[in-house]
Amino acid sequence: MVSIPVWNQHYHAIPAVWSFAAIVGATEKLGFTWFLSDKLNAIMAITNLVALIVLSPIVFAVTMEFFDTRGKSKDNPC
Repeated sequence: MVSIPVWNQHYHAIPAVWSFAAIVGATEKLGFTWFLSDKLNAIMAITNLVALIVLSPIVFAVTMEFFDTRGKSKDNPC
């Protein structure tokens, strides 16, 4: 019989995490579940806002270059 190591790959941990989250979400009080989802949403929003602030000069420069050349730049794939 061949034994297959289950936990040696990182992607095998994902179903376990989702299973744990489902069990916790089903058994805990509703207030804790909403509290946790609010905090995780806030973390996601903050990281996205930081990325927008950091990347906005690059996006502005590329947009201005595009409109200055009317899309006729040599780097334009269209």
